[in-house]
Amino acid sequence: MAVVRLPAAWAPWAAGQREIPVDAPTIGAALRALTEQHPHLHRRVFTEQGRIGSYVNVYLGDTDLRSLEGGLATPLDEGDTLMIVPALAGG
Repeated sequence: MAVVRLPAAWAPWAAGQREIPVDAPTIGAALRALTEQHPHLHRRVFTEQGRIGSYVNVYLGDTDLRSLEGGLATPLDEGDTLMIVPALAGG
């Protein structure tokens, strides 16, 4: 089982949890499982077209999802940690 870590600001949409265990074979399946467990997170993670939002960074360990050859199809191993980090903007 993998774990998805959320930023503190997103915990209210996940029943106050910051770490959510998910049983999924790939990164994409883990994110879908996360948003099925906590539907309020769906629009924060995915676009209307079902892609990861451009403002959402997902890491497998220390590696950015965008740099993984398999992308969302990247397999997960027991004990893997996914971390969601929303991009910040300001001026």
